Amino acid sequence: MYRGLKTLLKQTISTGMITAVFLLITSISNTLYAGYATIFIYHKFGEDRYPTTSVSIKDFTKQMEYLKKNGYNVIHLSKLVDYIQRGEEIPEKTVVITIDDGYKSTMKAYRILKGTTFPLQFFCMQKV
Repeated sequence: MYRGLKTLLKQTISTGMITAVFLLITSISNTLYAGYATIFIYHKFGEDRYPTTSVSIKDFTKQMEYLKKNGYNVIHLSKLVDYIQRGEEIPEKTVVITIDDGYKSTMKAYRILKGTTFPLQFFCMQKV
């Protein structure tokens, strides 16, 4: 069953669909929920073996370009926490970018983000 689902997801999730979902989330969150932030949680980059947790480098680049071109307020997670703790209104079009788990492919995203002023939050796992 799992293998069949994985194959179905690979066939269903295309580059265009991922980009469309990204655009839909950003437009809905900033139209219906002014005063809120959208948090994008990424895991892996450019790893075709993991279609449900990986975004292509091409899509990730397009997404970051979209945020920049359309004037999104990309802030660090700690700044969002400060807004909430102080009870301040969150500015319109606020976005937080997080990357979970610290996979090797994170460096691909880092190289893209290095060319922007976007802050990001890493959550890395450590074996104990």
